[in-house]
Amino acid sequence: MTRVALMRALLVALLAAWASAGAAEPAKIRVGWAVVPANIGPLMVAKDGLAPHNGKSYTADFIHFAGAPQQLAALGANELDIASLAYSTFALGIENAGMKDLRIIADEFQDGVPGYHTNDFVVRKDSPIKTVEDLKGKILASNQTGSAVDMALRAMAKKGS
Repeated sequence: MTRVALMRALLVALLAAWASAGAAEPAKIRVGWAVVPANIGPLMVAKDGLAPHNGKSYTADFIHFAGAPQQLAALGANELDIASLAYSTFALGIENAGMKDLRIIADEFQDGVPGYHTNDFVVRKDSPIKTVEDLKGKILASNQTGSAVDMALRAMAKKGS
């Protein structure tokens, strides 16, 4: 093959690659979330202009879950690309599920940081429950077994007993 023919072949290959890249569909990114505002992602696509590349270079598909443990299962089943995992669920993914390729890409929410709002456990003013000890014998609930909220609730109950 002559040098000119080689250059033409290379030019045709580059033009074909460029044309096919321009016609490609936006990448679909499946993102799990549990609660807003802690998981603010779904709001990013709710108003035009907040995510200017959504629908162009990517398409964000936000999928609601009851908590982080369900998102971990979806990651393991390749049904999610990005999950909003609590510290506890992230550790479970590595230690129990053997997901050695998990990576933290953002620190979206922190609780218990001095000077900032923190999650509270509250009761009505007229409730007979005034201390953690008053919860003994009561039925307590959290959003999902194994979630960070569930673990905090269990730790609080154990510490109070």
